[in-house]
Amino acid sequence: ASNAPAAEPRGRFAQAHSAAPERRRASSRGPNPSRDPFCDKPHAAAIARAVQGAAIPTTRDLAERVRTALRAEVAELDREAETKKSLQRTFQALRIAVNDEFTVLDQFLSLLPACLKPGARVAILTFHSGEDRRVKKAFQRGLREGTYETVAPDPIRAAPEERRANPRSTSAKLRWARVPTLR
Repeated sequence: ASNAPAAEPRGRFAQAHSAAPERRRASSRGPNPSRDPFCDKPHAAAIARAVQGAAIPTTRDLAERVRTALRAEVAELDREAETKKSLQRTFQALRIAVNDEFTVLDQFLSLLPACLKPGARVAILTFHSGEDRRVKKAFQRGLREGTYETVAPDPIRAAPEERRANPRSTSAKLRWARVPTLR
C-alpha cells in the first residue's frame, strides 16, 4: 500500500474512476449480500464496522483499519495469514466496485448469445468466486431457456503441476457452453 491518496489515479489509469466515492459509500453502510459480493467472506462484518462512517484518505489507512479490525477477531496464531487474505479481499472488492466489474460482466453475459453462431462454443475463464458464480448462473439460465445446448457440469481447474509452476492459476476456473446447431 502506498502513502499516496487512494483517490489519485496515476499513469495509464489517469482517466480511471476514483475509489474515493465507493469508499465513502461503503463506509456509510453495513454489509449486505445483495449489494456487496464479498460480504459473505470471513471477517467481512468486522471489516465493515471498522470502516463504517470513517474518512479513509489513503490505501494505507484502509489497510490499517482492516488490520485493527482483525486484531480483535482473529487468534494471534492465524492473524498474519488471515490479515493478508482479508486485505487482498478488501482491495479486490474495492476494485470491483470502482470499476463496476460485475455490471460489465452481467451485461457481457446477457449479450453474448446473440454474438455466437449456431453450434458455436464459448469458454470463460474466471479468477474469483463472484465472477464464477455469475458465469455459472448465466450458463445455467441459458441452458434452461434453450440458449445453450450444453454447459460444463463443473469448472475446469488447473492441474496440480500447473498450480505449482504458476500459483496464479490456482484460483482460475474455466466454464464453457455450446449454442445449439439450429436456433
